[in-house]
Formats: sequence, C-alpha cells, structure tokens
Amino acid sequence: MIRLFLLVFISNFLQGNLSAQTISFEADSIHLQRIPKKLKSAKQFLGEYWLIQGDTLRYGMPPKKYVKSSKNSRQIDTLIYKDLRKEKPDTIYFNAQKSGAYAFSYNPCCGGFNIKALKTQKYTTPRFRVKLKNTKPNVKYLITLGESGMLYRTKGVLRRACYSAMASNLVHFTIEEIEICETSDKECKSICLIKNGKVDDSQNFEYNIESNKIKKIK
Repeated sequence: MIRLFLLVFISNFLQGNLSAQTISFEADSIHLQRIPKKLKSAKQFLGEYWLIQGDTLRYGMPPKKYVKSSKNSRQIDTLIYKDLRKEKPDTIYFNAQKSGAYAFSYNPCCGGFNIKALKTQKYTTPRFRVKLKNTKPNVKYLITLGESGMLYRTKGVLRRACYSAMASNLVHFTIEEIEICETSDKECKSICLIKNGKVDDSQNFEYNIESNKIKKIK
C-alpha cells in the first residue's frame, strides 16, 4: 500500500507544452501567526521543511525553483516534505507541465499545509488517472485519494470527494488489491466511490484489502 502525500497539478497543467518548465515554490508563513508562541506546535511548524531538487525551503525563506527538462516531460515530479513530528519524510507527487508559482500555506484548522496557485489565489484540487502494469487477471484494484476511491479500469478521472471543507488539500494515495464485501460477516472498510468522475450514490461500497504489495509510482 502506498501511503504518500499526493499533489497532482494535472487539472491546471493539461494545456502545457513540452518545453522546459520552471515552477516556483514558497512557504507562506502568514497563518503561522495564529499559533500561540507558547505551544510546541509553533516551533515544530517553523522547523519543518521541503526539499526542492536538493534545495531546502522553510517558512520565511525566499522561494525555490523547480526546473523540469523537456527530456523528462512524461516523468512524474516529486518534492520531499519533512514534518518534525514524524521519523520519515513524505513525498509529494505532481505533474509539472506548465510554469507557475505556488505557495505552501499552513492549515490553521487541521495542521499540515495547503498548496495554492499564486496567480489565482486558489487552492489546488488533487485529481489524476492511473495506469497499472502487470496486473493480475480477475483481481480488483482500488485506487484511493483521501476519502474517495475508484475501481481500476473505471472511466473518468479520480478526484477528491466527500471531505471536510477545512481539511488540507494534500491527501494520502493508495493502490490496493481488494475483495468487495457482499455480506455482513466480515469487517469491511467503506469509501466514497467515484464513477465517471462523479460520486456514485447508488450503492454503499465496502471492501476488504487483499494485498498492498504495489509500492512504486512511475
């Protein structure tokens, strides 16, 4: 099972060309003023950082640039995020197909941070398509994005749905082999199922995880 922070800019970048792209990232510290200085969390958030092509970015530092060569136009892009409360860093996935400027902004409600486009001042919306290789016949694969999920080979784009308006716009991403629950004799998980790009309200979708051995994204 892949448990990574996922940020996909596909919705913003589909119209990009194949020339080199430069993405500027900054850490907006304005919302950190809402954390009482006496709290340990203030020091924790001031100490967290992002690694952008080897350069460290912290709150209060000048913006850092991410440059993507036209030779790697189809490659998925990554940043590293280190939360001091966790032992291991998280990976942010995105798709840099168009130059632009973005800001990491502390989420005063729920912790963590959001990402917004500086040109529009709007927060990004995670959405993407997945293509798996070497899949097993007669096996069902569930792709999840936060609180929502989509069965593999379902038409449409997986987008985030069924979430709190105050939650961070960075979410966990998983790929799992599952068994759909058809009886109530098993302890099952439920998720907001997406079909054809929309929430499917026609059924209460529940499942069990059979395997979580998929570990790579390309």
